[in-house]
Amino acid sequence: MHRTAGWVDADTSTRGLILWYGTALAGADTGARELRTRAAVACLAAMDTELGLLPWGSAFGGPRLLARVDGLPGTVPLLAAAGLRGEAAAAAHLHRHLTLCLPHSYRPGPTGRRRAGGLARSRRPAGAADRLGCCSRWPTYCTGPPSLLKLARLPGPGAARYAHRAAEILQCLVDAHLVGGRLLDGCYDADKGIAVRHELVWGDFFLALRLAELTGLADVRTI
Repeated sequence: MHRTAGWVDADTSTRGLILWYGTALAGADTGARELRTRAAVACLAAMDTELGLLPWGSAFGGPRLLARVDGLPGTVPLLAAAGLRGEAAAAAHLHRHLTLCLPHSYRPGPTGRRRAGGLARSRRPAGAADRLGCCSRWPTYCTGPPSLLKLARLPGPGAARYAHRAAEILQCLVDAHLVGGRLLDGCYDADKGIAVRHELVWGDFFLALRLAELTGLADVRTI
């Protein structure tokens, strides 16, 4: 836990990835719970209330006021861990990212597909959101299967389809991209030519999480 503690005050919305997933699997561990609480409070304090989100931040350089899809995983439940104000902030953070990053033509469904290259920038709402940019790249294999599995646990006619799609993605990854226990060919940011065919830590992590769910070692509803 001490390796992740230094990220509590880092100016980045990836604190959700680092500090939610870095503690959620620790169960009832007191140290993990305390670290998660500290991180939740710090993220809540860093919320831009005018924009209605936790900005991408300056920790990795480049523009600070950016909405990126890799600023979503883990950040929503982490913010929600900060009490009632945190729950409101979590909802605002999620909704603002959906507004900025999903094209208006996207509709979930059996034939619904995103535009090539991942989440695209939509027409921004007038006002404060005009201060933001929206980055469109993230290795979708990372968060896809666990997210689909969570949807599959919800009652409704789409549950079986979500579970089937999660299994399809996993099968493709294992058959075509898993080499010697390493998930290869990940692409972080094709627009900028960053890590276009790499092993990425979150690809390995979420693949392991998906496999743990399938074998009964983890429950994605609690993570």
